Amino acid sequence: MSHFTAFFNEAGSDYWVISGPSAGEPDPSAFYHEPLHKIINPIVESNANLTERLVVLVELAQQQLKGDYNNATHLVCESFVRAIDRVLYGRHNHLKTDELRQIIDDEYRLGHILTFYLLENLPEYEASGKTLKEYYPILISNIDVEREKARWDEYWKNNKDE
Repeated sequence: MSHFTAFFNEAGSDYWVISGPSAGEPDPSAFYHEPLHKIINPIVESNANLTERLVVLVELAQQQLKGDYNNATHLVCESFVRAIDRVLYGRHNHLKTDELRQIIDDEYRLGHILTFYLLENLPEYEASGKTLKEYYPILISNIDVEREKARWDEYWKNNKDE
């Protein structure tokens, strides 16, 4: 496998995260991403009707994603996984708020257009006492598409050299 790649495999009651080579030993947060797909993807896929209105965000994100995650379901799944992964990484490594925002910025720059929205709104989910499956429709329904389009445009206006 190449660097910065991984996948998740389930064999009977065993779960395997297979990761490409890295420099040094990974910390435990290196293993959040792939297993999160096992949780997130079924929730997003079972609520596909809620993601249809996000197609315009998929089109914007393609400026950076260049063909990857090219439909609303895939984009939402990956944005959720990356945002939650980074939040867990931040907690494990005791990052300050601005440090966590910077690593979310890295994901956003790659084209994961919902990661800032999720960073800002996941605390409400955590405080709700609901499962992610229960709260997911609220998170998705509260996305203001026009606000996210404006955020994207403003971000790239301010970071046009990157």
